[in-house]
Amino acid sequence: MGGQFTRVLLVYPLYLVLFLVFSLGLSLILATLYVAFRDIKHIVEVFLQILMWSAPILYPLSLAPEGLRKYMLASPLVEFTEIFHHIFYENHLPTMELTVSFLAWTVVSIGTGLWLFNQWVPQMVEDL
Repeated sequence: MGGQFTRVLLVYPLYLVLFLVFSLGLSLILATLYVAFRDIKHIVEVFLQILMWSAPILYPLSLAPEGLRKYMLASPLVEFTEIFHHIFYENHLPTMELTVSFLAWTVVSIGTGLWLFNQWVPQMVEDL
């Protein structure tokens, strides 16, 4: 495919682990909410479609209209795709601002997920 191994690729596993922990946190949050509020499934499906289609996966964020960028950056998925654009396409490390922001999203996600899950475990067993 023409790709070359560079030192920048060595940070890829770190960002992948961050994304997996972020995903685990979201999974815990959604799993807890699904048990408590079964109709939330339909809302989440629509929200995830909007989130996915609004993320600049196949194009860099710089190609998005200036007025939309600030709204797009409110999505953790956009930050994740920007990190991987930096690593794989631009062959340089993501900015410290981008890294810290995504680390914050990860901490909030896993912290909220674990807290919510642990709070609702006794009730979930009865609801299932």
